[in-house]
Amino acid sequence: HYDVGPEFPWDVLADDIRYLSNNPPTNDTGDDNMNTIELRMSDTRDFGPAGRLEPGKAHRFAVPAALAAARAVAISIAVVDAAGPGFLTVWRSGSRPGTSALNYRGGAPENVGAIVGVEGGAILVESSAATHVVIDIQAVWS
Repeated sequence: HYDVGPEFPWDVLADDIRYLSNNPPTNDTGDDNMNTIELRMSDTRDFGPAGRLEPGKAHRFAVPAALAAARAVAISIAVVDAAGPGFLTVWRSGSRPGTSALNYRGGAPENVGAIVGVEGGAILVESSAATHVVIDIQAVWS
């Protein structure tokens, strides 16, 4: 999150996973099944106040049907209009891991990039405070 100064009435959410390349990268194992993509996975603001994540509950977000065979996705996930400070955890399945992907202050939007495994065509997201999330897919491993 970068404040661009008082002369501009907005902030910039920077995404440090992105870069330009004519040759999409591969992962460390030399697996060539990674493809870059720009796709909105979810924006809970589309559902109004009812779309906010309920705190302490795992929420399932399905990948688009065209990506159902994905093993993992690189995402940018933003917390928007959080009720207060908290943390956001993103994982593939089972019990919530003990490590957060993003610790946020609440109020201003904050985002982070993450690579998360996909299981059953979905990822799981949990927030410790009520908040909206915006999830964009940036790369897919199949």
